[in-house]
Amino acid sequence: MPKKITYFNKSITKIERGIFFDSLKHLKVNLSTLMNHFQKIDFYDTVVVKKYLDKTPNNRKAKFPDMKKLGLIDYKEQEKPLVTIFGQKLKENIEDYITLGLLVVNYYYEGNISSFRSYYVLLRAIYENNINKLSQTQLIEILSHPIIEILKNNFTGHYYNSLPNEIKEEIKRPVSYIINYLTTIHVIDKNLNVDRPFLKEIIELGRVPLLISINKHNYQKAGRPGKEQVDFRNNLSKIYNKKCFIRNEQIILKEGLEEKALLEASHIIPYNKGGSFSINNGILLSYDLHKLFDDGLLTIEYKSGRFYSILSSKIQKGSYLDSFSDKKLSFIPNQYTPNLLAIEYHNKEVFKP
Repeated sequence: MPKKITYFNKSITKIERGIFFDSLKHLKVNLSTLMNHFQKIDFYDTVVVKKYLDKTPNNRKAKFPDMKKLGLIDYKEQEKPLVTIFGQKLKENIEDYITLGLLVVNYYYEGNISSFRSYYVLLRAIYENNINKLSQTQLIEILSHPIIEILKNNFTGHYYNSLPNEIKEEIKRPVSYIINYLTTIHVIDKNLNVDRPFLKEIIELGRVPLLISINKHNYQKAGRPGKEQVDFRNNLSKIYNKKCFIRNEQIILKEGLEEKALLEASHIIPYNKGGSFSINNGILLSYDLHKLFDDGLLTIEYKSGRFYSILSSKIQKGSYLDSFSDKKLSFIPNQYTPNLLAIEYHNKEVFKP
């Protein structure tokens, strides 16, 4: 039976059981159907969007919400619709963008963002576990695994049978949607054979958020997009009051009348391992501590209701870093606290005790 993990973070209230299935169950419509609608409707026109929403109950309850969850559209009543694929307004060749969009944009549900990119992690699990033909049984087993095991690419194939019957039935429901997604982006064919060379290419593309144009025969890359990373840092700066999470102090550079905080936004689950730009997948650190954190020489632990910084034994004692060993850290409001699953991943997969 997978270990039950209880999280208090607002962003993952839907993943209380710690099962990978819970991060992939939120889409209600086939991706191929969403693509078809997206191509036919002018989502730049508010009147058209309202007519689309009112046309059928399913449009408002399932199709349109799924487009928002995928980060394809940002639309609120009385506001102008905005297509937000990769931060650009796009309409032409939409199929080239939507098919791999989940590898890059954060996966939204219930207004929140997961700390990891679920479909990217799924594709890594398929590739790195040498699956050549993805049967429904294999997919169900992947969905039955604890999230932390999938993030670690530890696929044993022995969890489904240990689950309660009601959860077993629940896990089967999104299988057809997930298979539709994988066939739509050409990772598997209609016979469920995995195109491993192509899968390897898109996994490499998804390691950094820099896609501009994609289809099965053409790839273009650009540098790391400024907006997502800048927003990530700015949001963390506000939450942490421009203070390093571990030092609990501001480091300010004054340039004339302007002040600049010399702090950096650090991903807890690295982006190249499937981490997202969720606030709960980040902490604000000074440059030196960020370097140590990314290199696995520093981590944070959650115990007895508080976070503590932990130094690696590989760091020689006798330096200023000693003060950060088992240091109790400042309190962060619940909805912004580091994701405990992300912390567990960093402790086990990045940190070098």
